[in-house]
Amino acid sequence: MKVHSHSLSPSVARGLAAVCTAVFVTCVHTAQAGINVWTSHGPPGSVSVSVLAIDPTAPGTLYAGTDGAGLIKSSDGGGTWGATSTGLPSGDQFTALASDPAASSTLYVATLANGVFKSTDGGATWSAVDAGLPANTVVVTFAFAPGTLYAGGYNGDTGNGSGVFKSTDAGAAWSASGLPDAAVQALAIDPTTPTTLYAATDSGVFKSTDAGGSWGAMSTGLTTPNVTGLAIDPTTPTTLYAAMYNGGVFKSTDGATSWRALSAGLPSDTLFNTLAIGPTTPSTLYVYGQTGGVFKSTDGASSWQAANTGLTSDGVSALAIDPRTPRTLYAGTQGAYNHPGVFKSTDDGGTWSAITTGVINTSVNALAIDPTMPRTLYAGSTDGAFKSTDGATSWRAVNTGLPTNIAIDTVAVDPTTSGTVYAATHSHGVVFKSTDGASSWQAANTGLPPNIGLNAFVIDARTPDTLYAAKPGRPQDNGGVYKSTDGGGTWNLRNTGLTNTNVGALAIDPTMPSTLYAASFSVGSLVQGAVFKSTDGASSWQAVNTGLTFVTTLAIDPSTPSTLYAGLSPKGGVVRSTDGATSWQAVNTGLPDDGINALVIDPTTSRTLYAGTGSGGVFKSTDRGGSWNSLNTGLTGLTATYVFGLAIDPTTLGTLYAGTSRGVFDIEQVSACVGDCGGTNTVAINDLITLVDIALGTVQPSACPHGVPSGAEVNVALIIQAVNNALNGCPVPTPTATPTPTSTATVERTNTPTLSATNTPTHAPTTTATPTLTPTATPPPTSTATPIVVPPVPGALEVPAGNTPFRVGHANGTQNYICLPCPNVITTAATCPASGFTWAFFGPQATLLDDQDEQVITHFLSPNPGESGTARATWQDSQDTSRVWGKAMATSSDSAFVAPGAIPWLLLQVVGAQSGPTNGNQMTATTFIQRLNTAGGLAPATGCTQSTDVGSKALVPYMANYFFFRAD
Repeated sequence: MKVHSHSLSPSVARGLAAVCTAVFVTCVHTAQAGINVWTSHGPPGSVSVSVLAIDPTAPGTLYAGTDGAGLIKSSDGGGTWGATSTGLPSGDQFTALASDPAASSTLYVATLANGVFKSTDGGATWSAVDAGLPANTVVVTFAFAPGTLYAGGYNGDTGNGSGVFKSTDAGAAWSASGLPDAAVQALAIDPTTPTTLYAATDSGVFKSTDAGGSWGAMSTGLTTPNVTGLAIDPTTPTTLYAAMYNGGVFKSTDGATSWRALSAGLPSDTLFNTLAIGPTTPSTLYVYGQTGGVFKSTDGASSWQAANTGLTSDGVSALAIDPRTPRTLYAGTQGAYNHPGVFKSTDDGGTWSAITTGVINTSVNALAIDPTMPRTLYAGSTDGAFKSTDGATSWRAVNTGLPTNIAIDTVAVDPTTSGTVYAATHSHGVVFKSTDGASSWQAANTGLPPNIGLNAFVIDARTPDTLYAAKPGRPQDNGGVYKSTDGGGTWNLRNTGLTNTNVGALAIDPTMPSTLYAASFSVGSLVQGAVFKSTDGASSWQAVNTGLTFVTTLAIDPSTPSTLYAGLSPKGGVVRSTDGATSWQAVNTGLPDDGINALVIDPTTSRTLYAGTGSGGVFKSTDRGGSWNSLNTGLTGLTATYVFGLAIDPTTLGTLYAGTSRGVFDIEQVSACVGDCGGTNTVAINDLITLVDIALGTVQPSACPHGVPSGAEVNVALIIQAVNNALNGCPVPTPTATPTPTSTATVERTNTPTLSATNTPTHAPTTTATPTLTPTATPPPTSTATPIVVPPVPGALEVPAGNTPFRVGHANGTQNYICLPCPNVITTAATCPASGFTWAFFGPQATLLDDQDEQVITHFLSPNPGESGTARATWQDSQDTSRVWGKAMATSSDSAFVAPGAIPWLLLQVVGAQSGPTNGNQMTATTFIQRLNTAGGLAPATGCTQSTDVGSKALVPYMANYFFFRAD
């Protein structure tokens, strides 16, 4: 039959262009992390810790209650950590944590809003144990006596009173045990007479000698009633110590009958939380609190010295002493901008070191993707700036030149000059600029008032040296919009016509960069919120709408710039304007009644947009905001925290990144066909169009296109497979290389191809008229650089005479493997292991850097259009997007050249080339490529031995040098 090709819709053209350049994988993977599930990759950073507990029988086992990362556990003294929060409410704060001394695998934890929980398996699982506790009681302390558990707390509604509670059945039921009018802040039990208890309260110290049946005030000598901590001498139980919230430390030697101050060396203004006593040397004490850090006494509190060396925060919320090695201490610290976490000392508090560095809890305030190198991302966080060059899989801090303890609130990347990045802060000089991919930073603040704090920062994509920044505030407080036309060298205030300078959001019209929008928020009843518009590059502004009280983010539809979306806060959801911001309509169906922190529009289909909320996670709309659906699978524990930033990978359909209060998450969205295919295996052009539209999200999957199995995931691999089946290749050229083929081309077939496992049609097509891709090539630039010297190579890898090296790149990336039954379409039967399952290689992902550590080339696997879709190793120039395809000619694992455990060296010959969108040809002169000096990258030895492993991926890091040759 004859199939006429016709003009494709823009979405289909973009989809097929992506198909022609994407990684070719012939298998359909099973559900796994990252596929329709959010996955966390970092960056590692600080974590605010509120409570600590040590297993008394295994002191290397440590538990920490954090703000954001949940309850975490270490079994190696803080060397590594893992989450241990199953059954605990997400997003709550921890107020008390204790390990049962009689059964160390039993723990109790109290939360601010959800009561008390218990674990009997070392924190693996938790269940509520708060029967009998008033609903408004917040427990802040536990104490253990034989057969009895005590808890003390306060009324969470009023902050006053609540008292002591006890349980004689391991927490199953609780009963009141006195002091209902006091906020109980600490409990201590006499180790020799466990019916004797002491309570530290906001009304002084109380004592019970009948297991909490009755209490008597014991505050004689205390100068302030607010007692926050108690410690009892384990060898002389009549000796006690009390920490006062703002009154130092007191000591009693007569069972709390009288007290005397012992605060020599303690600052008078320190706010202490509580204290701890050495288990074997009771003359050694530690006191700590919200300010001042840790203080130590070795003479029974007669004198004190600061013990803070190595602590980054003086807000210490918890301290635990190793009962078997008392010189080892752990401190939990808090604070948003001073790198809090768990710290460890092995010299009695002489020095401290952070041990929660790898815990992923960094609050990421902003995300930006380098559009010239989409696998490169930048994150602005409470721990400074971070960079990833592998699609957020790994991160490294990039803070050279930035002030210490800096929080980055906004990041932006120059869209045309890779490596030029801007970071804006609320303080510390406001704006910083890097021209080397964030390896170093320099202040870019001339003309900006010091420490003004910025809420928005945007770059003119057509003239990237033109920048705009917004600071909310009154005119006398330097609020308004600032502009730079020299890449941040100088700034000028641009507020003409801006009647409300509390600007919280900015947006630039992508088709007309002189057109900007600024959203200002209301200030009480004095200043009304408004949206302002400028059509002259911020020289003047006009109010185009009033009544939007607090806009936190703006997004412009790139295909229809008169359509804008605004996110409101703290409530209000999303509103939309289709007339250039003059009027707005709520588009909130399906959204929670919550603030919107981030909005992004899918660059491939403007019908699709995403919203990051204050407490509801991420939501997606595929009908321009008409309706929204939750996109939170894998964000367990995040629905009560913040999503601050969103970014869409412009080259990988459906890949979305979210910056949250617990780091960066990413998701690869894959649609699936549903319904009955009717047993038809033919693939027609309309079927391909349907597949692409499903992948792009422009239509919802309802029934399988012909030739696609029911339930198949609609991803790039499946579309390539369908294209191969229908057209015996991928003949549609990249739209940026040549004009779209005319509608007169036809493809003559003697029979309709069928879908098969080998991607081979039953009848090859006969082409009667085929559009031809003929890139315009220009001669390679003449280089005057120092000649490249290639190290010795095995004889089989020698490049033929007449070819000279002209470029080298230092590769850092991953060799990608997938677990499959063996044999399969990638691995032959001869290499199958006895298990019948094997790691099959399906492509590399690498970034090639030059000697200045700047990304110059990306390396991956993609079909070569000149070979009817054959998958080849591909190198793409990061500056002009020209690319070449290489075919392996020879390989060597010679031990004299290749280190053990490393992938082999290779010689490849170029079999296809394509110039960049502006006829750039930095790669197209390449004839041969050598891969040398490799490290890593071999398939794992484990993890692929049974059917349940099928579909698992292994991304194995590797390094190499690639030498590019061209004919003389």
